[in-house]
Amino acid sequence: MFKSTMWSAVVNKSTMGWCFRMFFALSFALFASTYASGNGSKQSIVVSTQQGKLEGLISKSRNGNAYYAFKGVPYADYPGRFQVATKFAKWDGIRSAKELGSYCAQIDLLDTSGAFYGKEQCLFLNIYTPTTKKDANLPTIFWIHGGAFAAGSGDDFEGKYFVDEGVIVVSINYRLGPLGFLSFGDDEVPGNIGLKDQLLALKWVKKNINSFGGDPNKVTLAGHSAGGASVHFQILSPQSKDLFRAAISQSGTATAFWATQTNPRDNAIKLASALNCPLPETRSSSTKDTVACLKSKSDMELVAAQVKLKEWYVYPIVLFAPVIEPEDQTVFWWNHQKLFCEREILTRDSISSEIRESYFDRFEIDEFTWQSFRDLFTDRYWLEPLETSIRLQSQHSRVFPYVFRFFGDHSLVHKIYGVSGNHGVGHGDDLQYLYVRTSVVILDIMLCVHTMIA
Repeated sequence: MFKSTMWSAVVNKSTMGWCFRMFFALSFALFASTYASGNGSKQSIVVSTQQGKLEGLISKSRNGNAYYAFKGVPYADYPGRFQVATKFAKWDGIRSAKELGSYCAQIDLLDTSGAFYGKEQCLFLNIYTPTTKKDANLPTIFWIHGGAFAAGSGDDFEGKYFVDEGVIVVSINYRLGPLGFLSFGDDEVPGNIGLKDQLLALKWVKKNINSFGGDPNKVTLAGHSAGGASVHFQILSPQSKDLFRAAISQSGTATAFWATQTNPRDNAIKLASALNCPLPETRSSSTKDTVACLKSKSDMELVAAQVKLKEWYVYPIVLFAPVIEPEDQTVFWWNHQKLFCEREILTRDSISSEIRESYFDRFEIDEFTWQSFRDLFTDRYWLEPLETSIRLQSQHSRVFPYVFRFFGDHSLVHKIYGVSGNHGVGHGDDLQYLYVRTSVVILDIMLCVHTMIA
């Protein structure tokens, strides 16, 4: 399915170039929708934005070209816990943009101890550009990081390889975990705070990217995992209309079971209970006292309490995620898009035997059948939602699927789990060929794919 669709995309794009003659060897689930190196020197440069002046750094790319980095740029005034950010940050004088801003408050997803880091006030973005000439009209990739809506940072994705291709990269931080995605389904905490942070950052780019050589009408969203799902949510949201022209969702779409909370109020009450906060007496009772208690907790207490909600090891990995809000003109995402998230409800008894027979046949589930277990997780978490999204999204816009099959020497399976051998391409392996120089040849191919779409 992916090969035939991928090659139809080649026919429909006249600027594919040499990279697609090699691209048949690659494989990683992604869809792109046309909706709508060295450290170098430490010289600085000042630009003027509509929010104030910024002093960034001048560095050199891997090809020896100068590029400009503006880091830790505040895109919003912090509005307070569980509040929607609506105002752009402003400052007087020249603000230094030479250092990264803070990670958003989070815990390590793979650490059951609940190790905490980051800060609640974290609404920063980073800009990497080959020029600051206002008439350059360059395209921009707006990067949304992944991490199960609970971890990660845009600070980990430096756009120094894209600048040689004449493309600006903007990476952002947005509130995570319960600080970004808690929802009681009421007016107290309706949810989707993290998505609304992304939206405001996107509006900031629309307003200011020309100061960094960008064309505000040539913005492409891109993201991986939860970031890929976030990209898809931005496509679905009427609030994001006219803020971007194309989108790339890598290993994450809005139709994934993990991308939305099915019982957000229950999740919120479980968190409140874990923090010894008063609970609403009934499902229709006010949550005002509960929310007041949650606001009184430190960011570390609130975020670290997620560990108590885990049911087995680190699962469920995604606890707090986007929600469907009641229809309103100010919400991010509402019920008329619910068809993207409705799923068939199956009981454990009705489906478990079919799953076992389909993936494991009559064999025991042990270390010798890990390939079957891998296939089960891949289908459930990534492939099925991807295929569903392609089918539905293609009814409204052009979609170009591709798969990434290159297994290199630096797989995240090796780095994170310490296992050896070829276990197949791991989740996130492709990011190393966009933001980390692990293979010059694959890096060039991946850059070609992304910059072509941008």
